[in-house]
Amino acid sequence: MVQPESLRILGEDWAVIWLGIGAADERAHTDGEKRTIVMGPHAGREDLLHEVIHAIEFSYNLDIDHTELQIVARGIWAICKDNPEFLEYLEND
Repeated sequence: MVQPESLRILGEDWAVIWLGIGAADERAHTDGEKRTIVMGPHAGREDLLHEVIHAIEFSYNLDIDHTELQIVARGIWAICKDNPEFLEYLEND
């Protein structure tokens, strides 16, 4: 599967940068000012979902507790993994 290089989030284009092994900063993080999501070399799809929620948080000027954000991201991820037909339903207009 191809890693996305950009995402459209709430009408804005966000760059997604994938760092290689040995990068100085190996954490995934979101820079709302630059509209950039940086993914560490060991980050996966669930981590990307987590960072997308941070992008939404920034776009709506929210202050979500990080633990709660992580719980929501894990919950959404579990629903998507356990119900692939749900994602198909959401994709169809």
